[in-house]
Amino acid sequence: FKRLGLHQVWWLVTPGNPLKVGVPLPDVDERMDVAHTLTATVPQIKITGFEVALGSPFTIDTVTFLKRRYPLVRFVWIMGGDNLAQFHRWWRWRAVFESIPILVMDRPDARLRALSSPAAGTYAHARIAQANAKTLTKLAPPIWSYISIPLSFQSSTAIRAKGLMPLSSV
Repeated sequence: FKRLGLHQVWWLVTPGNPLKVGVPLPDVDERMDVAHTLTATVPQIKITGFEVALGSPFTIDTVTFLKRRYPLVRFVWIMGGDNLAQFHRWWRWRAVFESIPILVMDRPDARLRALSSPAAGTYAHARIAQANAKTLTKLAPPIWSYISIPLSFQSSTAIRAKGLMPLSSV
């Protein structure tokens, strides 16, 4: 929060990833419960599953909804470098870049793939240094930054495998 000058982070618990068809996923309520548990001591993180009611698994629809519903809020889309590496496969990914400032957080083994990805290349002109990432909320898209953070090799899949986030029965 301090490094980026953010007041809140909204953790969007998605109903599913269209690029991960056939991958078992706990239901949204279970994942929201785990997210609440993991963030209980950080009141600035708000957990939401509103994308279920939105009825679309696509980020551009989420961003469009948020901007219409909260026109005075300056949102920044936060994602991992592993997502930037395959962002060009997302539905209307260019529209996402053109709609909202994006903060990409480093992920283990993703930096090279992310920074050499089609999305990073297409929007290389719109990238700002991580030292200036705090200005993302003040700048008009397309604008993005890639920041280094302490890296963790844990993924949601690994956490579920350890039993910390149980799979729902199908």
